Amino acid sequence: MRICHVIECGATGAFEMVLLMSDVQHADGHQVLIIYSPRPGTPADLKTRVNPAVHLVCLPMRPVLMRAAVWCWRYFMLLRKWNPEVIHFHGARAGFLGRLLAGWRWSGHALYSPHCISLMHLNRSKLEHALFRCMERFANRICRSLYVACCSYEHTVIEKEVGVAVALLENAVEDGLINPDNNRPAREMVTKRVVTCSRISASKDPVLFANICKMVQSVRPEIEFRWIGDGDPSFRRILEEAGVLVSGWMTRSEALEEIASGFVYLSTSAWEGLPVSILEAMLLKIPVLCRQAEWSSPIINDGETARLFSDASAACDLLVCEDSTWHDVISEKAWYFAKENYTKKRFATDLARLYKPFDPKGWVDNP
Repeated sequence: MRICHVIECGATGAFEMVLLMSDVQHADGHQVLIIYSPRPGTPADLKTRVNPAVHLVCLPMRPVLMRAAVWCWRYFMLLRKWNPEVIHFHGARAGFLGRLLAGWRWSGHALYSPHCISLMHLNRSKLEHALFRCMERFANRICRSLYVACCSYEHTVIEKEVGVAVALLENAVEDGLINPDNNRPAREMVTKRVVTCSRISASKDPVLFANICKMVQSVRPEIEFRWIGDGDPSFRRILEEAGVLVSGWMTRSEALEEIASGFVYLSTSAWEGLPVSILEAMLLKIPVLCRQAEWSSPIINDGETARLFSDASAACDLLVCEDSTWHDVISEKAWYFAKENYTKKRFATDLARLYKPFDPKGWVDNP
């Protein structure tokens, strides 16, 4: 088949999943096109990370008011030229605008992966929430798409709010990250470092991260806090004023090295899909300390795969505790959990089943 992925591309898990999909689909003999729009944080090494046999087209979308017309025209011409059997939209902007245009003159099959749909955002007013719900339903009416959720919580939200059929394709991590030596000793760190890796945005609740940093360092000033990534300037300023070291944008390999240098991975997200960075931390055997929230339930079992906290004070207590035996216990169990459930092989099998109904020649599941 000819398969087209459309994404506004940043340094996020959504981009990692598109790379994984394109790699798997190319290996199965399909022609794959990725149309991407760069945004702040788009990896500098993007082109080197895409399989050379996968067609990669840069179609800038920002600033939207200046580039929207050109983007729409070039996107429309690419669809006419490529005439894909399947288009897979990723993310809110590419998903909304891309579906509107595709529904106008294209009659193939469409899938839409929101990667944490806007209807999950907790900072929306009731009016904004209703508007986004209407936009989703309108876009789906123009271009009928199979919604693809990245976790069970997103699956539930889409079914409830949009009222459409939803498939589940949980995120995964490249198998190369899995350390074959699952009995290696715990790292001995000279500097105790708490890390997180994501775009700085409201969904990640950087204010809570900053508050935890201040509370911990008032008791244990030797514990360092590092935010791997960049984003909203006002939130970045709050983090830095609290004593958090913000790395700025990095390549994936650099970010993984930073994650691996931590003794705890701290997630303060208020809402999420299925964060790839947490899976990466688990596979790197970094114990995860995670905010108790609806999004975290599919991957977090308190005391088993991670520790949960309800507020800054509870997180501080766990981080300053001298008894860190929970680190080794959790990191070992989390490693097995992630290795068994979030591998490329499982992802490839689920992806094949997802696309199988659209392939006129049939698609044999990966062994």
